[in-house]
Amino acid sequence: MELVNPCGIYQREDLALAPRRPLSDIQVVGLFSNRKHNATLFLDEVGKRLHKRFPHLKFETADKFASSPANFTEQWLSRVHAVVAAFGD
Repeated sequence: MELVNPCGIYQREDLALAPRRPLSDIQVVGLFSNRKHNATLFLDEVGKRLHKRFPHLKFETADKFASSPANFTEQWLSRVHAVVAAFGD
């Protein structure tokens, strides 16, 4: 029996994580969803809770289809200082 990954094979580079900045230093948070069940709903709630604790924060949303790689625009990446991602199933 041969098993096949329905998502395909994607090449990626193993890179170190970016240093974490304090939320008080961040102005814009990206909310990134893979459009699976409840992922966007979860991010909406995260955004509400973060805004309640850190009223200065603004939010930018982005999404993709679950089975395809993310394709962020340079414009979105230049505006966002941190990203919260949700991958629902």
